[in-house]
Amino acid sequence: IALCKPHFAIGADGLLVVSQVEGRWKMSVFNSDGCFSKNCGNGLRCVVAYVFTTKNQPKKFVVATDSGDRDVEVVSNEGKEFQVSLNL
Repeated sequence: IALCKPHFAIGADGLLVVSQVEGRWKMSVFNSDGCFSKNCGNGLRCVVAYVFTTKNQPKKFVVATDSGDRDVEVVSNEGKEFQVSLNL
């Protein structure tokens, strides 16, 4: 993935793609070398915070990953700090 290359782009460990499929949230993960990954725990935490704060999502919802559906819950949020419960 060209965006992940250090010294030539922004640099990153990988890319998270968040989409809505048939009304359900889906997270896709691509590693910096372009390989597909089934899941990423820390990435899922970021996706939960993003969806909760920007898409008016309730505290409990499901995120589909390529390793299965994940029940998630925002346990607390104070400003920009979140505590998230994940069913990994």
